[in-house]
Amino acid sequence: MSSMSKKYIDLHCHPFKEYFENREEIIEDAKLSGVWKIFLVGTNLVNSKEAIDLAKNKEGVYPIIGIHPTECWDIETVEKLENMIDNSVVGIGEVGLDYHYQDSPSKEVQINCFKKHIEIAIKKNLPIIVHSRDAHEDTFQVIKEYKEKNQDLVFILHSYSSGPEYVEKYSKLGVYFSFSGIVTFKNAKEMQEAAKLVPLDLILCETDTPYLTPVPYRGKVNLPKYVIETTNFIAKLKEISIEEFLENINQNVLKCFSKIK
Repeated sequence: MSSMSKKYIDLHCHPFKEYFENREEIIEDAKLSGVWKIFLVGTNLVNSKEAIDLAKNKEGVYPIIGIHPTECWDIETVEKLENMIDNSVVGIGEVGLDYHYQDSPSKEVQINCFKKHIEIAIKKNLPIIVHSRDAHEDTFQVIKEYKEKNQDLVFILHSYSSGPEYVEKYSKLGVYFSFSGIVTFKNAKEMQEAAKLVPLDLILCETDTPYLTPVPYRGKVNLPKYVIETTNFIAKLKEISIEEFLENINQNVLKCFSKIK
């Protein structure tokens, strides 16, 4: 069975003009390759607006908008983002915590911005796409706090990187895990172990285009169509057929995104 007859999904990509001149072609190329749903994810006010505009009149292309933790310096910015939400927006993200860089907003500011995004998602009945880097425990505690108050709230851990030790903790809360091309890297043993442990009813795949390009394209600019490589890799890792794996991914997307049919 060719990839064209299967239904792959790129849960998270940034095919914006900051990185690409041929944005429309990249999306069309992914569609022609067998990727039938593509989620365009904003990281600031400018490319969140771009995600909304780029998704317009495109079947199977959906905008998700949010302020990335390294760019979220105040609550006012998040309030401006809230005003941008229209009926086309299917999720809030990419939001969360990133303690990797010295010149990022403080931990306190990041946690407040993360919580403000979650409050908006609750108000608008939208899922939250979470970025977590060098902030594993704080991210878990924030998500746990909200999930214990509202079990129906949907969190998706984008490009999951917290290792096998957090899989059980998050799974118990019903949090979803999205894996990027990192899982295909030869030395990514912890990530591969984590992917094996994640239940099939909580797993998703993404590219994070233009970053984190999977093997065998590592070293090149990532593209939404390369989600096929990552998805096939994880199916083999979990020792199930690609058909069964894609069926689970497609069901999981419908469970996460109430606006999508």
